[in-house]
Amino acid sequence: MSAVAPDPAQLNGRWLITTLNGTAVPAGEPDRAAHLIFDSATGRLSGSTSCNRLMGSYTATGNTLTFNQVGSTRMACVGPNVEQQVMTVLNTPGLTYQLSTDNQLTLLSGTAPVAVLMREAQ
Repeated sequence: MSAVAPDPAQLNGRWLITTLNGTAVPAGEPDRAAHLIFDSATGRLSGSTSCNRLMGSYTATGNTLTFNQVGSTRMACVGPNVEQQVMTVLNTPGLTYQLSTDNQLTLLSGTAPVAVLMREAQ
């Protein structure tokens, strides 16, 4: 995996969450898969926690990524899901990010990867 220079516009699109704090995220049903959608034109974030929809805003400056006012719907979750882990990552202060040439986005807290996402094919 080779890294590319941070460019907030490269965050645009839908990213499937594949790993949280070193643990693989089960794929689940496609419409329920944990994912994030970035829109750099508006600074808006949306997606799914694997149970509820999420929404909020974000700021990408250099390789620093800050999520703001992230909230989710409040449906009852049946079966295993990663909702709590996703929300914890999005509320972690001081996150940085790395983009690789193979369409992988890694969110880091210090030097520790807290989430790995793969760009969904468009």
